[in-house]
Amino acid sequence: MENNFQLLDNIQVDTQNTSYDYDSVMHYERTAFSKNGSATIEALQANVKIGQRLYLSATDIQEVQRYYNCTASGTTLPSTTTTITPTT
Repeated sequence: MENNFQLLDNIQVDTQNTSYDYDSVMHYERTAFSKNGSATIEALQANVKIGQRLYLSATDIQEVQRYYNCTASGTTLPSTTTTITPTT
């Protein structure tokens, strides 16, 4: 796990010419891998939330589009509700 926290320079990372994305779905949260709840990652920018697993950030989408040379746009899928009626 320690390898996941190595600092890499710009030559080792392909950001698809985007800025650092604290909101990326791939970013660890502030206390990732902590044994006592303490922060294991600190943002260089003050007061930013880091790490979430709910959605692709705008930059995540932009990076994927650039990587795959895709210019298509899309929408998110609407949430659905399923009701199960028991049978007797």
